[in-house]
Amino acid sequence: MNTQLVNANSQHAHPSTQPAPPAEYVRRMEKEIVREGRVEEKNLKHAIKDLSHLEKSETKAAKIADKAEHTLHKSEKKEQSTLNALNKATNKHDVAAANLHSAEQEAQVRQKQHEKLQADLERKKAVVDNAIKSHEAHVKEREAKLGSLHGDRPVVPGHPAAPIN
Repeated sequence: MNTQLVNANSQHAHPSTQPAPPAEYVRRMEKEIVREGRVEEKNLKHAIKDLSHLEKSETKAAKIADKAEHTLHKSEKKEQSTLNALNKATNKHDVAAANLHSAEQEAQVRQKQHEKLQADLERKKAVVDNAIKSHEAHVKEREAKLGSLHGDRPVVPGHPAAPIN
């Protein structure tokens, strides 16, 4: 509406040659100007209110971003400490596995030594058994020889008539 009035006024060459505007026209123009002022003020209040809300949202978003950054740093620290613990555990496992392998080898060596000693013991027992049997046979032979020297009487060890050496 204001543009129509301006257009109507711009068609006249000089304002001094124009007749005075009627009172109705002046009232409408005043109302229009007041209305424009109210609309502009209302729009300005809305804009200020929107700005305030946006500032609050930005502040809240900044706080949330800071909190997220803090959580990120905390998570990074936790991940690093977990990684360190994992490396430590992996190292312990590697040492334990090496110790296990070493113990297995040691057990095999000791088992072979035991088996060898068992075999040596069995051979030695056989040698000693043969030596005992041979000794017993030799003792009987010597006793028989001694008995034949003393008049053909058999000498029984532990017998009261047995000679004393």
